[in-house]
Order: sequence, then C-alpha cells, then structure tokens
Amino acid sequence: MSATQTYAIALVFMAMISVGLMVFGWFKKSNPLGRSYSGLMMVISAWIILFAVVLLVPESLTRLFSTLEYMAILALPVAWLMFAYAFSGIRGWNTPGSIIIILVLPVVLFVVAVIYPDTGLLYNHHAVFDHVPQVIFPNRTKLWLIIHIIIALTYFIVGTGLMLRKINNSPQVQSNQAVVLTIGVLVPWIGNITFILRIMPFHNFDLAPFVFALAGALLAWGLFYNRFINIINLAQRLLIERMSDGVIILDKQNWILDMNTVVQAIFRVQKANIIGQPIQNLLKPFPEIVPLMRHTTRKNEEIIIPQGNSMRYYNLDISPIFSDKGSNMGKMLLFKETTELKETMKRWEDASERARDAENLKSAFLANMSHEIKTPMNAIMGFSNLLDDSSVSENERQEFIDHIKNSGTSLLRLIDDIIDVSKLDSGQIELKKEAVSLRRLMSELYAHFSNEILESGRTTVDLVLGEDISKLNYFTIGDIERIRQVMFNLIDNAIKFTKTGQIEIGVTKQEGPFLEFYVTDTGIGIPYEKQQIIFERFGRVATTTQQEYSGTGLGLSLCKDLVRLFGGEIWVESIYGRGSTFFFTHPYQIPKAYQQGIKDFETIDLPVSPRLD
Repeated sequence: MSATQTYAIALVFMAMISVGLMVFGWFKKSNPLGRSYSGLMMVISAWIILFAVVLLVPESLTRLFSTLEYMAILALPVAWLMFAYAFSGIRGWNTPGSIIIILVLPVVLFVVAVIYPDTGLLYNHHAVFDHVPQVIFPNRTKLWLIIHIIIALTYFIVGTGLMLRKINNSPQVQSNQAVVLTIGVLVPWIGNITFILRIMPFHNFDLAPFVFALAGALLAWGLFYNRFINIINLAQRLLIERMSDGVIILDKQNWILDMNTVVQAIFRVQKANIIGQPIQNLLKPFPEIVPLMRHTTRKNEEIIIPQGNSMRYYNLDISPIFSDKGSNMGKMLLFKETTELKETMKRWEDASERARDAENLKSAFLANMSHEIKTPMNAIMGFSNLLDDSSVSENERQEFIDHIKNSGTSLLRLIDDIIDVSKLDSGQIELKKEAVSLRRLMSELYAHFSNEILESGRTTVDLVLGEDISKLNYFTIGDIERIRQVMFNLIDNAIKFTKTGQIEIGVTKQEGPFLEFYVTDTGIGIPYEKQQIIFERFGRVATTTQQEYSGTGLGLSLCKDLVRLFGGEIWVESIYGRGSTFFFTHPYQIPKAYQQGIKDFETIDLPVSPRLD
C-alpha cells in the first residue's frame, strides 16, 4: 500500500470521527451552541472527505474534486468565525447583511480560483506527496495566495480572539473546562500553519485535517460534557422569552442586539427583520419615544403605543448595561404594559366620582324631601287648627278644607312615588296585561288636568289634545294604571314648568309594533347638558330649578324605570327657554276581542286642537 493510500485511509477515519461529532452537535441543537458547532464540524468533515477523495481518484478527476475541496477550505474560516460569534454570545451578527459581508471575500476567491486556475489557489495533493513543498511561490501565484492567507488568517484571528476572551471573562467556567476549551481553540493554529506553509514532517503527511478534527473533539468535550456556561445563557434567554414584559437589548450605539416575542407583538415586527438595525428604525412610527434613547442613565417613562383602534399604555424602563470594569456596553429596554391598570384606575375614578355625585344627590334629595314633606304637613296641621276657630266664616272654612285636601293629595303622591321606587329596585312591580282604550285614557287625562289648571286659576296655560286623538278607536294590551302614572308625571311636570302658553298631549302609532306618547309644553325648557341628568335618580335636585320649583327628582326617574319595564324607551327634545317635548314608547298589541275594530265603541266627545308647530 502506497503512502498516499495510507494517508487517505487515515483521512477517511478522521472524517468518520468528524461526522460523528457533527451528528453529536446536531443532537445538542437545544443548546445555543449545538447548531453552530454542528455546522463547523460539517465543514471540517466535508474538507477531510474531499481531501481523501482527491488522493484516491484518478488524476484526471483531480481538478473537479480539488475545486470542491477549495470550497470547503474557504468555508472553514467562515464557519470558525460564525461559531466564534455564537460561542461569545454576540447578538445581531446573523442578520442577512452581516452574513453577506462575511461571505463576500471567500466567494470572490472561489470565483477567481475557478476562472483562473493558474493562480495556484487550486493545487494537486499528488504533487505534495511526490515533491517536497516549497515555501517560495511563483510570482504569478504569489499575489492570490497571499490574499487567500490574509483573509483566512483574519477570520481565524478574530474568531480565536472572541472565544479566548469569552473563556477568560466567564467566571462560571471551571478551570479544567477552561483549559480544554483553550487548547481546542488554539489547536487549529497548528493545522493553519502547517497547511499554509506546507509543513509536513511525517512522510509529507498534511497535519491540518487531523488537528482540526482533534480541535472539534476537544471543543465538544469542553462545551457539552462539562455543560458550558451557555447553558446559563440559554436559561437567561428562556427567562427573557417567557417574560410577560417586552425586552430589547441595545449596544452602546443603540443598535438592536436582541428582543423577545412580547416586543415583536407590541411593535408588530419580525425579529429576523429588525435585529442589527438602529432602534430608531423600530421607533420610526413613534417619534416621541426616540429622544428617550439618548439617556445613558436609568430612565423611567410612561408611553402610549397605538395598536389597531385601541391605545396601549406602557411603562418604559431604560437601564444601562455596564461591564465588570464599569464601561457602558449598552442598555436594556423593558416595556411593562399598564393598560389594564390604567383602565382599572379610570373605572375606579369614575366609580368614585359617581359615588360622590350619588352621595351629593342623596344629601340634596333628603334635604329636599324634608322640605317636600314638611310643607304639606305644616299646611295640614295649620289649616286643621284654624278649623277649630269659631270666628272663621263658612267660606274661609271651605277654603281651609280645600288646602288640607290639596296638601294631603301632594303628600300621598310623594309617598306613592317613594313606594314605587322601592318596589322597582326590589323587582316587586308586575305589569298587568289588560285591554287599554287609548281614547278613554287620553280623555281622562285631559279632563283631570284641564280641571286642575282651571281650579288653579292659571288662565295663561291651555291644555290641548293632539289631532289624532279623535281617531283612536282602537285598543292595546298593557297596564293602564302604569301608563296613566307615566303620563300623569309628564303632564304634571309640564304644567309646573309652563307659566304661559300651551301644553299638548297625544299618542300616535309608529311604524312597527309601538305606540308613541308625547307631552309638549312651551315652558322654560331644559339645557342640553341637563337632558340626560333629569332621568337619573334625584337628578332634578341637582339642577338650578330646585329653588324656584318644588319636587323631589323622583318623577322622571320613576317614569324611565316604568317605561323600560313596558319594553319601551323615554327621551326628551328641548330648546332652553322655548319648551320641551317628552316622548315614550309602548309596545302595540291589539286584544283579540277588538282585532276587527269597533268604530263606534267609544262615544266620548273630545275637543280636538291642532298640534303646535
């Protein structure tokens, strides 16, 4: 067996070891260094295999396999540098732009070697075994060989320096582990020197493939067997990834080195597209945040980031990162979402405000209620005492009795409102379902309040019926007492707040299964900002009318609750100083007994007045 065949067999054996180490590294891919180590060993394995093939194939095929081998030779320093970046924990090196920069020079060398074979970049290993290699190269090949050597050495020097610094600066690395890793990092230099200078001490055997395979074995033992410090790095990365807060790591030039998935969700970006770029690129849609990146000391700021149609609130904590020697290495940005806390605080503030308003309204209501109760009670007691006076004439006595009746009626109405409010709050009111004659209901309301206005002597106020009243020859199903109660409150309010002019009451049938009742007046009107408050419990006592007009503020609130119990809605349209119109709806349902319609069923004569414009 020739020396060439013996050497080739040795190379095959080393290739098998290298492939085994490559597979071992792949199975360790859960470790951050597993894949990069496996990639390094794949390149070493490919180079050793192609080296052996070049020695074993006929010389006519040498050119093809030498070209492939040279590709592996160029890939080796690249793989070494990439492994060094991963080993040292540097972030942002694996962006597309960085990888292109690393690959551009080896690619140029490969293209030159293929196009111009006389550069000497491709060489015949058979010649190495037949002739003692010379260090001095021909002039025509010297330039390209020097370029190749400089590029390869640059990559190896940078990679070796990064790994040695990492080993030296990692206190968690055990001493024996550090020795093994250091030897594993330096051993390839034996291969580099012998390969570049063609130094082959043992029968022209090239030692480079063997020392690189040995380096791979030492690195595997140092990295994985002793559980290298990158396990701690992995734990730290997992901790950052699983944080509920967003994390961005910047270098001292404010370039992005790393980020977790929370940040990607916040800014709606892909990590691969943003790593290695200035933080300004990420924050371009948020110019108000960019100035905060200038701080070199710790900074805490509240920021707002729009997401879709909502605004998300974050507490941004900017923390500088210092080395063991105190130099500034960069900063960490922590985005802690406070949206839910903000919303909770807002709800709490609103609830507190409503509670304060309710307490104020309650206090005002109780004070007003005391007045509303005492006034009729004082009238009843006072006029009752006057009735015992024998000097009182019969006309005066009758007048006193009327005052007592009116005060009693007012007091009874107040008590009824309080009882109804209590029943509504406890859910004790049940609506009756009976046939309601709309014409009869409106005639009764008209007759009652017309008489009340007449007796009060308010000749400046006219009560009129809507033009559709005479056509109301149909019925609906409902609780007539509760409908009457709502209308009674609305008409009573209209009379109370109208000194002169006209009050119109009516009901119309709307498209769909609803009736619309209305009460229109030409009274004082309601300011726009008060038009919703008046329907709230005790809302009336908060208005400016409480000094001039009596009332507890329960009437409209009671109307609102009753109308909603019907299944309808109540609202007001008003112009301050010109009057108001209150509307409420009631479901319309014809009783079975009246579905055919009875034209002459109601024979009440009603005065019909045109509606107000």
